[in-house]
Amino acid sequence: MEKKYFTLTYGCQMNESDTERINGQLEELGYVPAETMEEADIIIMNTCSIRQNAEEKVYGKIGEIKKLKDKNPHLLLGIAGCMAQENKGKLIERMPIIDFVIGPYHIHDLKEIVSKKDARGGHVVKTERNPHSVSDYSELRAVRKSHVFAWIPIMQGCNKFCTYCIVPYVRGRERSRSIDNIVAEIEAAVKDGYKEFTLAR
Repeated sequence: MEKKYFTLTYGCQMNESDTERINGQLEELGYVPAETMEEADIIIMNTCSIRQNAEEKVYGKIGEIKKLKDKNPHLLLGIAGCMAQENKGKLIERMPIIDFVIGPYHIHDLKEIVSKKDARGGHVVKTERNPHSVSDYSELRAVRKSHVFAWIPIMQGCNKFCTYCIVPYVRGRERSRSIDNIVAEIEAAVKDGYKEFTLAR
């Protein structure tokens, strides 16, 4: 019987791109997309911490997922993204039904985390800054919803430290992909039939 995944995305275009990489990691493990959360064996919420409203939506959705976990003892719940990076293990302290928390630097660790026998209830937290995050990220396969449009991430982080913005604190300093690396991803996507590209940062 096929295992199924369901991903939810909150926030910016970088989160949209990150979710495509998350999907790719799960499909490399043999998971297939679920139409609904009820069908899923694993649910990953890719979160945003820019607005309080976005965080409240996440906590509300986790409440819904708790009911699913009560019915399905094997269901895995992971929290990814900027909210994960900002709150780290505090998320699990507040919501113990969360099985793992990964920041934007650790999408490439997802396969290892999910594959562990004790993944459910393992309470893994990976939010350390990774100096190789951009190169690691570039190597990850993207599974996109659209067959025409593609997000192409060109950098991570920000150096501006505006008083109203948390991005430099959760995504770190600016780190750019090489032009060759960006072009290679676009050329590969063109071969797959993609026609429209948005450079995400």
